[in-house]
Amino acid sequence: MPQLLFVLIFSIFCTSCQSAEPKADKAAAENIQPEQKVKPNAAVSAEPAKAVEHEVAARKYDYLEWDSILINNRVPLSTNRRVVEKHLGKPDSVVTPDYAHVCGNCHFCVGMDPPPYKLVYIKGLRLEQLQDSIAFWGADFRKNKKLFLTDGKTRFDRTTTLEKVKKLFNYETLKRNEDTGGFWIRLQPSKIISDASFILEFDESGYLTEFNFYFPC
Repeated sequence: MPQLLFVLIFSIFCTSCQSAEPKADKAAAENIQPEQKVKPNAAVSAEPAKAVEHEVAARKYDYLEWDSILINNRVPLSTNRRVVEKHLGKPDSVVTPDYAHVCGNCHFCVGMDPPPYKLVYIKGLRLEQLQDSIAFWGADFRKNKKLFLTDGKTRFDRTTTLEKVKKLFNYETLKRNEDTGGFWIRLQPSKIISDASFILEFDESGYLTEFNFYFPC
C-alpha cells in the first residue's frame, strides 16, 4: 500500500511538471519580439537630365585639332592620293601654282623655296598635293551640298550657323567681311598657339559658306 501511494504521488508530480513546461515556453515565446522586417530602400529618383544642345555641352574650346578633323567623316586633313580617290573620287582639276608668288606658306614649303606641289580641286575641296601626299586647304560648301567636316564632336556644313559656332567655341576673332557682307571667325588648328588658323566664313544670313586653312606669309 505505501508503494502504491508513492507511485500515485510521483505520477501527479510528473504530470504537474510537464504541464508547467509548455506554459513557461509559451510565456517565453510571447516575450520574443517579432523579427523586424527590413524595408527596401525607396528608389532614388534619377536627377532629370539637363536639356542641352547636342555638341554644345560645355565644349567651349579655342581651337579645332587638325588631326581630329575628317572630311565627310572619312578622309583626314593630312592624307594621301589613294585615300582621297577612294572616298572622294578623281579630281575635278589640278592646277600648278605660280611658285614665284607662293611666299613660303604652302604645307610642303620649307623656307621660301616651294617644292613642285599642285593644287587639287575636287567636289568643293581645295587640296595641296606633293607626289603622293595631300593636305587640306579649304572647303566651299556652296559647291557641294553633301560636303561636311567633323572632329567627332561638331559637324561643319552648309547648315552650320554663326550663332552655333559662337556658342561652341571661344573664338579668337570675329570680323565682318566687307566684300560679302558676312562674317568670319578665326580658330586655332591645335591647342598650341601658332600663326596658322582655320577661317570660317559665313554669309549675311549667318550660314557657313567656307572652311579654310590659313597660314600667313
